[in-house]
Amino acid sequence: MKKLAKFLAVGALNTLIGLSCIYAAMGILHLGFLASNALGYGLGIVMSFALNRAWTFAHAAPWRVSFPKWLAVTGVAYLCNVVAASFARWTLGVDPYVAQLFGVAAYTGASFLGARQFVFPPAGMAAQ
Repeated sequence: MKKLAKFLAVGALNTLIGLSCIYAAMGILHLGFLASNALGYGLGIVMSFALNRAWTFAHAAPWRVSFPKWLAVTGVAYLCNVVAASFARWTLGVDPYVAQLFGVAAYTGASFLGARQFVFPPAGMAAQ
């Protein structure tokens, strides 16, 4: 539970930064829904990796090993985000700003599971 709490704290910071970027891109720059979403999540990838590696999971393996795995997990989590946000927006008719929150929830669940099991596995349970 402690790792989950730390992961959520890092995620809260990323969410604040990411959603601010998404909303600014949609509202000020007039970028499209998906482009704004990609921009917001793209900005948080490196910061999230660094904080989760050092603080959440205290992972000692070289970053050159774990960062490509992080990118893969982030890609899968982002796909979950896009599916959830798009479903909320275009199937359920949810406001586009609120629909982004559906994506955040899907992204968070997928990325935590992937990070814990694949990117930063507990000692003695190294990912193959």
